[in-house]
Amino acid sequence: MKKYGYWAGLLIIVFSAAAWAEPPPMLSVRTVTASETPVKEDPRLKDVLPLLKTTLRFSGFVLNGETTMPMSEGRKAMLPNGYVLTLSQVEGNKATVDVTQKRKRLLQTRLTLRRKRPVVVGGFDSPDGGKTIIILKLVGRKSTP
Repeated sequence: MKKYGYWAGLLIIVFSAAAWAEPPPMLSVRTVTASETPVKEDPRLKDVLPLLKTTLRFSGFVLNGETTMPMSEGRKAMLPNGYVLTLSQVEGNKATVDVTQKRKRLLQTRLTLRRKRPVVVGGFDSPDGGKTIIILKLVGRKSTP
């Protein structure tokens, strides 16, 4: 009987470790300049343009940069125009998001992110007029080797 108890305990530990080691979800981070000047639609914004057009008062949206990062504690994304996005207090699909520029905190907010539901943060003055917004969206999990 003790032999079976040992193996059952070992299996529980192995399966618990495997579940714990699941890779974090990936987060798409896009930096966009929103302006009142209409521009040709960028196909890379196709999935979020309906949201942007119905939610924001702008008529033009220009993609300045995009990156993908694991949604895990302490991760940073270096964005155009010196913006830095940092994740902290990550718990599942929730995280605190900090946006800084030249070491000055512009935004700190707690977000719940869901697949197929982009979240728009920002509204920072853009150097070329308009406003800089950041679009966050869960896109999948990082593959493990």
